[in-house]
Amino acid sequence: MQVELLRPVAASGGGEDEEEGFVVRVLDECGETWEEADDIGDVAVLVDASGAVAASTRECPGLRPSTVYFAVDLAGETRVCAYSLAAAAKGKHKRIEVIESIPMAEGYKPPCFWFAPVYTP
Repeated sequence: MQVELLRPVAASGGGEDEEEGFVVRVLDECGETWEEADDIGDVAVLVDASGAVAASTRECPGLRPSTVYFAVDLAGETRVCAYSLAAAAKGKHKRIEVIESIPMAEGYKPPCFWFAPVYTP
């Protein structure tokens, strides 16, 4: 799976005609060509500065299917945002939604990262 940022996101602050958000591509059935996907099924993608992690929404019911999650660090707060890929499949305009705003602790401003467990057999 490939995840591409269309343009820097200002947490829903863009104009109506500006494209913002993400493009997700998956390999075709032969595994040779990357194709843009409007729906990635029961999967959510968590994106940060170090990369992206895919998570099953069946195993993580707090996540929405076919959605890209990311964080935007603004002056004084971090906004956790969601971008629904499935909205276009339903005829709705894709848009960025702020899920949660986390205020900065006094004197402390770390970058926002997702933590994903790695399982080994």
